[in-house]
Amino acid sequence: MQRPIDEDDLLIVYALHQAWQYRELFKPNQIISRLGAYALHGRRPKRVFHMDLGIGREAYQMYDRLDFLKHACGTEIYHVSQLEEVTSAVA
Repeated sequence: MQRPIDEDDLLIVYALHQAWQYRELFKPNQIISRLGAYALHGRRPKRVFHMDLGIGREAYQMYDRLDFLKHACGTEIYHVSQLEEVTSAVA
C-alpha cells in the first residue's frame, strides 16, 4: 500500500540545490551523495528516493550501500521521478 512521505523516508541528492525542490521531505532526512555512503551508516530507512547520483567512486559506493539496504533491511529504492506516484494515496 502506498503512503505519504514520513520521517522514515530518505532523500539522496547530488547537490544541495536539488534538495530545495523537495521540501516535503524533512531536512534531517536529506543526504548529499557527495558525502559518501558513510552518511547512510546506522540508518534503516523504509524508503529511499534518490536523484541521479552520477558516476565515479562515490556514486558506486552509494549504489552498493543502497543495494545493501534493499536486501538486508527491505528498504524500497525509488528515483525521485517516481515520488508522486509512490506517495499518492490509494483510493
